[in-house]
Amino acid sequence: MKEISEKILRNLGIDENTPFDASQDSTGFLFVFDVDQENKFSIQNFADKDKIKFVNTSTKNKKDVKIKTKDYNSGKSILTCGDVDIYLSNLKSSHFWNVDTFRKVFKDESLIVGD
Repeated sequence: MKEISEKILRNLGIDENTPFDASQDSTGFLFVFDVDQENKFSIQNFADKDKIKFVNTSTKNKKDVKIKTKDYNSGKSILTCGDVDIYLSNLKSSHFWNVDTFRKVFKDESLIVGD
């Protein structure tokens, strides 16, 4: 699994309008985001081999993460934690509305909250 930090994403020119394609590595990616840094990133093709980790959360609790899915059949969703927004697109399923249902779709360890 390859770790991808915010700095790497920025250096690649990734933002909310230019997505990082998570399907480019079969072993998966660990995306690490510091919630104290205001950022917006887009990831497409996030799958159950990938993980998102939010560090420096205030309570290290899953309630720190908010999930916005407007259309459950769109394959798109937004994860927000602190000052970070992660736009997910081209998902195999967007039938989730909180951390627990996200983890059911993508595996328990797919979303890590806290250090």
